Amino acid sequence: MENKFLKIIHDIRQSPLKYTRNGTYDETVALLIGMDTITENKWLEGMGKWISLQLRGKFSNIFWGVSALYLIFPNEKLYLLPAPTFPVPDEDKARCEILTLVEKFLETKKRDKIDKINEHNESEIIENLRHIRRRPEMWARCKTYNEIAAIFNGMNLGTQNRLLHSFPEWLFSKIPTPDANNHLKSLPWWELSLRISFPNENFDNFLTVLDEETARNNLIDQILEFLKVRKNAS
Repeated sequence: MENKFLKIIHDIRQSPLKYTRNGTYDETVALLIGMDTITENKWLEGMGKWISLQLRGKFSNIFWGVSALYLIFPNEKLYLLPAPTFPVPDEDKARCEILTLVEKFLETKKRDKIDKINEHNESEIIENLRHIRRRPEMWARCKTYNEIAAIFNGMNLGTQNRLLHSFPEWLFSKIPTPDANNHLKSLPWWELSLRISFPNENFDNFLTVLDEETARNNLIDQILEFLKVRKNAS
């Protein structure tokens, strides 16, 4: 599985918008968190401590997605800005650098291979979804819809796309008058979810989510409902 994860990291670097809405640093970190969650946090275990060592022991008590920014931008004095949601100085650089840091961390980490994820872990995934709904700040730096969607996509990647298999098709069936919206079939599921949550919005130039909490919670509800329907149908 670790080799597959490394291939995914390489692909994220080449095609970030294939995996997230906007390809931002925070979305990329969220994607990695989702992948790590599937391994019961074994894949990136020790990442925070490793980054702290690169920073000479500083920032050892904060989330590695935040401390990594201090490492990536050592001259920006980010510690003077309001934490933890200060703006990222250079999104492209930050996204590429965090992927490189993960690769370097894994190279130096002596550990056993992660076993293939079993199907029965879906119950743990469902519990994680509910926890994300209750405490989004524990999973995402800025608690945005884009970050939460990236976490779920990371979970899906961690299960080799088994977790959300056929979810886009199921979501599309929930869109009002699907025959009149056939052109939406090619959209990724995180875009389809928004169109269901905000059916009256014009998404032609849609860049920001108008109601983050509603969008987040609706996506979680949609995934939970989908998993329940799929389980009952099997």
